[in-house]
Amino acid sequence: MAETCTVNNTITLTYNETLGNIYSRRDVIFVIIVIPIIALFGLVTNSSFLFVLYRIDSMRTVTNFYLGNLAVADACALIFITSKHVWTYMVNSTIQKGIPWKSPIGCLLLYLSYVVYYTSVFIITLVSIERYFATCHPLRHRLLNKKTRAVKLVITTWVVSFGLASFAALPTSTYQLCYNYILTEKTFPKEDAIIVYECKRACANCFLILLIIDMVQFVIACLLNSILYSLIVLKVNKRSIGESIANNNVRNSVIRMVIANSVVFFLCLFPFQIVNVRNLILSFDGYSFISAENLSLIEWIGRATLLLNSSVNPVVYSMTNPRYRKAFLEAFNLRHDDN
Repeated sequence: MAETCTVNNTITLTYNETLGNIYSRRDVIFVIIVIPIIALFGLVTNSSFLFVLYRIDSMRTVTNFYLGNLAVADACALIFITSKHVWTYMVNSTIQKGIPWKSPIGCLLLYLSYVVYYTSVFIITLVSIERYFATCHPLRHRLLNKKTRAVKLVITTWVVSFGLASFAALPTSTYQLCYNYILTEKTFPKEDAIIVYECKRACANCFLILLIIDMVQFVIACLLNSILYSLIVLKVNKRSIGESIANNNVRNSVIRMVIANSVVFFLCLFPFQIVNVRNLILSFDGYSFISAENLSLIEWIGRATLLLNSSVNPVVYSMTNPRYRKAFLEAFNLRHDDN
C-alpha cells in the first residue's frame, strides 16, 4: 500500500479532536505499564491452571474441561488485546484513537479479540448451566454430564464466536487516511500529516451491528448467569437444613465461589459496556452523555478490567474452592506430608 497523502484522503482535525486522539500521560501509563502487567499476571494464572489440569488426573472433569477452554480463550484475549494496544503505540505514538492503525495487523488483532471475548462469555455461561444442573437436577446432570457432549458444546461455542465476530468485525481490507492535527488553538495544522489505516468491513453499518451484538450478548449472559446463580444458592441453602458441619462447609464453599464469579463477571465487564452504550446512542442521535476526557478514562478502565476478568478466573476458582487449592499445591509439589 503506497503511503501518500492527497486531498481526498487527508483530514484536518480540530483542536478538540486532536486532544481526543493524542496520547496523554495517563494513556501511556495504561499502555506500557497497567495493561502489560495485567496481561502478564493473567498469562501466569491461566497457564498455571492448564498445568494443573495436565498434571492432576482427578481434575480432568467435564466442568474443568469447560474451564480449561476458558483459560485458553482468556489467555488468547490477553495476548491479542495487549498486542493490539502496544503495537498501535509502538508504531504510531502520536495518534491514539482506537480505530486507526499504522498497520493492517491491528485490524486482525481486533477481530481475534472479539472472537475470544465472545468465547469467554459463552463458556462462563456453560459453566453456570452445568453447575445449575449439578446442584438443582443431579439425576438429569448425571445423564447429561458426558465429555462427548461437552466437547460438542465447546466446539459449537468457538464456531459461533468466530461467526459472530466475522459478521461485523472481520476486516475485508484496510484503507489509508492522513491526519493533520493542531496542537494548540492558535497554531495551524502540521504540514506533515500522520498516515493511519482504518479497518474496512463488509458493510457500512458493521460497527453498529458489532455494538448491538456485544451489548445483547452481555445483557443475556448477565441475566442468565444471575438467574442460575440465584437458583443454585437457594437450592444449596435448602439442603443445609439438618446437614452435618462438613456438608455445610461444602455448601458455603459453593456459595462463595458462585458469588465471587458473579461479582467478578459483572464488575469487570460492566465499564466497557458503558462505552458501548455511549457509542450506540451517539450512532443514532449524535448525543454523547460522557465528555471526551471522561470517555478516555472509562475506555482505559474498561480495557483494564476486561483483561483483569481474563486474568482472575483461575484465582477465583482456586481461592474459593479447597479442591482447586489442593490440586494446585499438588501439581506444583508444594504440599508437605505430615508423615
